This record gives sequence, C-alpha cells and structure tokens, in this order.
Amino acid sequence: MTDDADAGPNPGSPRWRRRPAERRREILEAAVRVFGERGYDCATMADVARRAGVSPGTVAHYFGSKGDLFEATLTDRFLAGVVEGEALLAVHHGTYRELLAALLTRMWRELMRPGTADLLLFGLAKAQSFPGAAGVMCRGVGERWRRLVGDVLRAGIARGEFRPVDVS
Repeated sequence: MTDDADAGPNPGSPRWRRRPAERRREILEAAVRVFGERGYDCATMADVARRAGVSPGTVAHYFGSKGDLFEATLTDRFLAGVVEGEALLAVHHGTYRELLAALLTRMWRELMRPGTADLLLFGLAKAQSFPGAAGVMCRGVGERWRRLVGDVLRAGIARGEFRPVDVS
C-alpha cells in the first residue's frame, strides 16, 4: 500500500505522510513526560507510545530498547543545551557577562520545560545503576557544563569583565 492509497477528500493527496524527523521528536517529548512522571523503572515503551500517539513498535523502531530511549531522552533534553552553549561561546563577540547571562537563562528555560526537572531527578537517581544515564548526566552534561561556564568565566576575567575569586 502506498502513501497515496485510500486518499481522503482530496483525491491524489495522501491520507497520511511519513514524518520521521517529527515522529522522533514527538516520541522524545512523550518520553520526557513519561520518564519524568513515572521514573525509569515504572515507565514502559507502551506508556511512551500511548503518549506520543504511536504504536510501541514505532518507539522500538526509532530507539530500540527502553534503555536506549532513556539515554536518547536524557541526551536530547540536557546535552543538546550544552552543545548549543559551546557553539555560542565559539562564535561569541559581545561581553562575557552577556554570554554568561544568556547561558544561564537558556539553562533555566530548559529546566522549566514540562517534565524536565523530574527527568533530571530520575536521570541522576538512575545514574548509579544505569551506566548510560551516568554517562549522559555526569560526564556528558555535568562536566561539559562546568567546563563551559569555567571557560566563559576565565575569558571574562582575562578581558577584565570579571574579577578572580578564590572559591576554595
């Protein structure tokens, strides 16, 4: 059966379209909510599929296992922001005070997105028994975020925008 089969009211236009990029995004957004509400252990692929409006097989097609989906969800929600921040630093031309404010504002907005804070807590709680989550949450996000903020602060100190402070 092709996409054009069983055309609806407009003959020649498909009744449905394949949307792999959008479908992946919809599944990840659903997973944030499900993992955030139920935690890793209680969430199922079927729960995520139901929230995304797809079949469990579709979720498995895009992500494989529940563990792979959990890692992809953590990566998408948290690591992407750090990568964007690193890119901002690489091309930054304004003051480092402005950049630091922009990075912190972006992080805060991300944490305030529905399900994000709960997902963060479950990701951290699961890090000890789930090596993939530990890699994303600790090494992938935590260490890179600290390095990014440190780089901004060091650059701001070198330019005279910030003053060095002993925090030990």
